[in-house]
Amino acid sequence: MLFEGCFNRKNNPSNQTFTNEFDQSIQCSDGYIFAKRDGTKFFSRDYLGSIQGKEKETRYLSDNLTQSFVSFSLEQFLERNESGVCAWYDEDCKELSLSRDLFGILPLYYSLIPDQSIIFSTNLASLLSHSGIKRNVSIDTQRLSLYGTFLGEPSTPFSSQTFYKGIHAVPPGHIVTIDFESVSVKPYVTFRPSKWSHLKSVEEFGEAFRPLFLNAIDKLLHNGPGKVTSHLSGGLDSSSVSAGIKILAPQEPLITLYNKTNTINTDENLYAISVADKIGSQHYEMLQSDKDFDLLSTFITSGGQPSSSLITPSATSSLMEYAKNLDCTRIFNGSGGDSIVGSGLEMIGIAFDNRQWDLVKTLSRKRAAHYQQSYKYPHWSKYSIEKKEEILLNNLIISKLSTFIFRKDWKGFTHTFQDISSSVGISYSYVIPQITKSLLRRIRKGRINPIDSVLRDELLHADDQFETIAISNFLETGYSKEQYRALSDVFSMQTILANEQAFVMSRHYGVTNCSPFYNKELFELCLAVPDIVKFGDGIGRAHFREAMKGLLPENVRSRSTKTHVRSLGQEVVARIANQAKNLLSDTSRVWEYVDKNKFHSQIAILKNDRIPYEQKSSTLFLISRAVSMALWLEWFSGQR
Repeated sequence: MLFEGCFNRKNNPSNQTFTNEFDQSIQCSDGYIFAKRDGTKFFSRDYLGSIQGKEKETRYLSDNLTQSFVSFSLEQFLERNESGVCAWYDEDCKELSLSRDLFGILPLYYSLIPDQSIIFSTNLASLLSHSGIKRNVSIDTQRLSLYGTFLGEPSTPFSSQTFYKGIHAVPPGHIVTIDFESVSVKPYVTFRPSKWSHLKSVEEFGEAFRPLFLNAIDKLLHNGPGKVTSHLSGGLDSSSVSAGIKILAPQEPLITLYNKTNTINTDENLYAISVADKIGSQHYEMLQSDKDFDLLSTFITSGGQPSSSLITPSATSSLMEYAKNLDCTRIFNGSGGDSIVGSGLEMIGIAFDNRQWDLVKTLSRKRAAHYQQSYKYPHWSKYSIEKKEEILLNNLIISKLSTFIFRKDWKGFTHTFQDISSSVGISYSYVIPQITKSLLRRIRKGRINPIDSVLRDELLHADDQFETIAISNFLETGYSKEQYRALSDVFSMQTILANEQAFVMSRHYGVTNCSPFYNKELFELCLAVPDIVKFGDGIGRAHFREAMKGLLPENVRSRSTKTHVRSLGQEVVARIANQAKNLLSDTSRVWEYVDKNKFHSQIAILKNDRIPYEQKSSTLFLISRAVSMALWLEWFSGQR
């Protein structure tokens, strides 16, 4: 089902009405549509019926919701009722307004055809089918440049720019007001973490976290009928969600799903099983689909834009398909947990950059016991804490100094090296050989200047400024740098694009995604937790772990490791590249945008067994993004 409409301007400019120009009747299953007249807000069956064409498909607001809307301002209504997407027409001002849910779980796009039409939809592919858009639409190469750049989207706040010129996205948590001459955008919500300023200790924050977290789960549990399942990866986020469901509905059967990878360094089934045993869920293990190319094609054509997945959507799609086959209507997950909760672990790097050497040493001492790179040292468990701290600190120094070398910033290298030598101390016998070895290895393998994009040089927009949302407008006055960074992570281009793809996949399988971490009150609390409290004893996410005491097995609640794609990613991307050979022929339109030589150089790196897969992160990203662009361009060409 869709939420979409077309607002036309007739020959008489004063005669502005909603009319149906889509092939199917205009629908609003995913949101609300209403009108405003004489300065008051009201809901009218007649008005809605005329907008949607078929009264039986109209979604009317309940009396309770109507009364609550009358009692509050528009902004309060949108925030309190978490109403997803909304559209309303002001008959006095002759303006159409659109709003989107706070975290961008539901997409909403619109296009203004000057002096003719305003068209909106939750589906880009449907929007592109409109004759007025189809005739004039073209590709936004600036947006494509960001998409094809390694680490470009995660570091960029959300922008209303889509992959199509003239089509815009309503920003999450914002209202877009449109007439036939102008567009204005404003947020309808403000985060106020200061209301938690009375909390100081990790115990106090943990005590406040638990009821908010359970309430977020409870809201979604009661938001629709049908069987419920929960993704259980064995990580802290999905494990906590699964445990929370069982606490809130102890008598109801709960199905948990685990995505089995059959690779030693990415399988966490033992963690998942320990959680399933503790909460008494009906636990299933399933193999992730290897039809990566076909799945990419399916969701690109359904969503009308390139895939948001860093590598492949097969993990999520496999879960949804399995849930559908079990007749489940909703699948809970831990999406958003990392960015909403925060870890505090970035404090070490920030302290290093700010040359707060005493703080660097203090944090390194705490973090050493939970060092995520410990698997590289076979005898790690036998090392003293001092030895572990030395290894962590030396590796941090190597990483930071190597950055200066690869940027050829010799002045920065010299200044930092001297500063560290006098303030922290350097194990010259370890650091210097490691930097030299790393430098020589990259030179031999042609990777001293790794590329961050395979797009053609003329399409790269390194100096262009994106029209992004103002993150600070979401925050009350007096916000901290920590809070700004947290919001930048939650409202980044990568995060919101991933939410949009999850919506497309959810509609494809008929299974609703439920992500309880995306909750305003919960995020507000986490914004109030100082990074030093989150850092805790060095394991990170201390306030969250405190809240989960007694709910999770200790081996899961206190685990410091986090599985990354690693070798599985290399295997998947190699499979995608092989499956895409016919698509990437010499006549493919993708070469109008992707530099063929750059792309094939990345294929060579992928196939080079001498290069460890840990050093292929950007390569895996660039190849999968190029294939995604090729699939999208092929589909788009067929729409013209």
